[in-house]
Amino acid sequence: MRNSILLLPAHSISMPQAMGAIVLSCGLTVFLSWALGLGSSIWIFASVLRMKANTSVAVSLLAIGLLIINRRMPPNRHRNALLACLMCLFLGAASLAQYFFKFDLGIDQIVSLDKSSTVFPGRMSPVTAVAVTMLALAQILACAPQRHRVLASQFLCIAVMVISTVTLFAYLYNASSLLYVAHYVPMAFSTACAIQLLALGSLALHSDTGLMAPLSSKTMTARMGRRVLISVWIALPALAWVRSQGQARNLFGPEFGVALLVTVGLAMMSALIMWHTSTAEKGERRAQYLNRIYSVLSEVNALIVRVVDRTQLFNEASLIAVQRGGFPRAWFGLVNIEKNVVELVARQDSVHLHKTPAELAERLSLEQGSAGFSPIARAVRSGYPVISNDVVNDKEDPFSHELLADGIFSYAIFPLSLGGKIVGIFKLHAEVPNFFHADEIRLLSDMAGDITFAINNLEQRRLLDHLAYFDSLTGLANARLFEERLYQAIDTATRHRSELAVIVFDVIAFRLINEVHGRQAGDQTLQVLAQRLAACCGDTGSGRLGSNLFAVFFAGVATEARIVSEYERIMTCCFGEAFLLMGNRFALTARSGIAILHNDGDNAKTLLNNAEAALRSAHASGHLYRFYNPASNDRNVARLGLQVLLTQALAESEFALHYQIKVDCQTMLPCGAEALLRWHSAELGQVPPSTFVPILEEIGLIGKVGAWALQQASLDSTHAIMPASPGFRIAVNVSASQLLETDFVEKVQAAFGEFAHMAEIDLELTESLVMSDIEASIDKLRRLRAIGLKIAIDDFGTGYSSMAYLAKLPLDYLKIDRAFVMGLPNDTESLTVISSIISLGHALGLRVIAEGIEHASQAALLVSLGCDELQGYYFGRPEPLPALLSRLENRIPAMVSAVIPASADTGHGGTS
Repeated sequence: MRNSILLLPAHSISMPQAMGAIVLSCGLTVFLSWALGLGSSIWIFASVLRMKANTSVAVSLLAIGLLIINRRMPPNRHRNALLACLMCLFLGAASLAQYFFKFDLGIDQIVSLDKSSTVFPGRMSPVTAVAVTMLALAQILACAPQRHRVLASQFLCIAVMVISTVTLFAYLYNASSLLYVAHYVPMAFSTACAIQLLALGSLALHSDTGLMAPLSSKTMTARMGRRVLISVWIALPALAWVRSQGQARNLFGPEFGVALLVTVGLAMMSALIMWHTSTAEKGERRAQYLNRIYSVLSEVNALIVRVVDRTQLFNEASLIAVQRGGFPRAWFGLVNIEKNVVELVARQDSVHLHKTPAELAERLSLEQGSAGFSPIARAVRSGYPVISNDVVNDKEDPFSHELLADGIFSYAIFPLSLGGKIVGIFKLHAEVPNFFHADEIRLLSDMAGDITFAINNLEQRRLLDHLAYFDSLTGLANARLFEERLYQAIDTATRHRSELAVIVFDVIAFRLINEVHGRQAGDQTLQVLAQRLAACCGDTGSGRLGSNLFAVFFAGVATEARIVSEYERIMTCCFGEAFLLMGNRFALTARSGIAILHNDGDNAKTLLNNAEAALRSAHASGHLYRFYNPASNDRNVARLGLQVLLTQALAESEFALHYQIKVDCQTMLPCGAEALLRWHSAELGQVPPSTFVPILEEIGLIGKVGAWALQQASLDSTHAIMPASPGFRIAVNVSASQLLETDFVEKVQAAFGEFAHMAEIDLELTESLVMSDIEASIDKLRRLRAIGLKIAIDDFGTGYSSMAYLAKLPLDYLKIDRAFVMGLPNDTESLTVISSIISLGHALGLRVIAEGIEHASQAALLVSLGCDELQGYYFGRPEPLPALLSRLENRIPAMVSAVIPASADTGHGGTS
């Protein structure tokens, strides 16, 4: 229920509560006067009839019911109110029954003997009984919230108000014919007042529903109606009392009394109209103020949607406040923590009274001055709006005289908070006092919140844009922005017919810094390098393309000599001074690739690609810098094509195994073979192993191809070779990436499958590979031997084997590298090394194999030195499985093979 009928604030008592309390106190007072036998002299209105005792009981019960119903409890909690109303209904109905049926129920003199009237002494008048009965019914209906019951209750209350109003007019104008209807005792004056108040309170129980809804609205018409009604309800009994008292004391006659009533009534109506007009004018002015605020809020919200940066937001928002909101001045300021001031970033003034920053320094300072903190400082420090609606009498503002001189009579300062931190202020000035009330402050606070939201969004957008175009670690342009800037520089150079060069460089051995000192040290190194590069070439001509890959471009260089000179200057700026990190000094350098506009490309992307190709060429050759070479790029293109074809080769079964036999030095018969990988491409034909094996390792396919080779060798050995030649062993090479895998043994077992213990398979590993992680190698080799495999050290003598570790390795063969065999029989140093290796192998219980045999003299010498097995072109080329099976079936003697010239394809470089 609303409290608007009496214009009471939300926290005060409601109208039904007020009316119920007044009537209850009056009713109890009358009841006590009857019960205690007090005289009528104490009554204010002694000249009119006095309220009966049972009437006082009835109105008291009605007042109690009104108070209970107004407590806003559910209808099922109104039992007490219903009980009081039913008792009152009984009193009223019983009194009416006594009049109509002319008998006495004995309820008139319950409290005390009433001798004030000779006609039915002590009994309430018929009009009072009717009013009491109707009010009791109205309150019973008001207990339920249904609309039709509320309407019925309000109709009854209005009828009772009409009855009580007529009675009061009768007393006011001494209309005895209205008082003594049917010669009955009339309603007492006090009773009429109490009934009037009870009817008014009951009518207001549901002020927002039914007949009371229009009167309780917030429109100016409803407010005027409420004021008129309240004035009439107050003035009617008051004037009646004044007129009656004046005539009773012979102060004036009836004619003067009527004139007095008319004069006072007109004066009251005039005052009421003037009050309403003044209030309406204030309301219209307040509505205009609110409309101005709403207009500013709407325009600022539309601005927030389309604004792209913070400066635009502040400038246009302050302009909207002045032009659309009609404010004479609007400020936006940002907090400068270092200087402890608020710096104005946008301000608009309708009268163009822009003061210099020096003149506003004290107002914008956040420090305490001689007169205390400024209003802006108080807003920033407290985080709450600072409002001054009366600059004239504002003692807390030390700059009020300056504001008054500018025509400012009120202002509001709203802090802008971002992430719980005050980042700025928004200040509005008004040309009239008392401009900023609760509604305006609420709307402007919402607008400050919207502006803060927009600031946050713009900051997030700025950060995202920065991350999209700049490297987050070094602050240099990233690859995207650098390429865009290079496009612009190429366009400028083309129009001016000047030269332009691009240098792409990376730091040599930068990975070691991360591995030894940690990634944080590496990041600090890159940051220092970026600072030096930006200082040397500028922010717009440099960028970071990758982890430790940087790029610069510069124009106005016509010859390679000038480009080299500029390159040396840049390298000196970046790497001439050592890097000091974590107390250590690091001397770093870089390799670079250089591409020249028009010679090596006409657009940014081509130049960058060619500069990177030149960088790769520098790494391959060991030079510090290389210019782009198209021939080198062609080789890279071909290499890239091989990568694509190799990824398809395994799926399309283009790989095959060829076998090169090994012979036993005692029988000179084949005793085993080495499996060598061959690739016959559908597009390129037969591709040499020295060409495609490094690429397999580079692109990470060597593991899958190696697993396939192990599986294929196992199948060939089990199904084809072993039935034809039992004990004939197949050796398969293992690459570095395979052995270094933690699950290498499990992958070997998976490749062999069910033939792991049946196949006659040897694994060949290089000496340096085994010694790179000796402990892990020993464990893996033992597990491999446990499943029936034998282990050979390939290319022995070229590494750095430790004799102590070599004795611990679970080996079966030592394979002498071909580099020692090629010099036989004339190279005495090779002869000494080979003799030592054979002796060492036999001492360790290992069989010794020599590879690369191409002449009979070499074979004879190795046999004489005690070598166990021989392998090379002298005994046979690598051949497919059917040819190998044919050789084994025919048992072709080894010594009948023709001698192969040393310049022929060795076939080495195959891998599993």
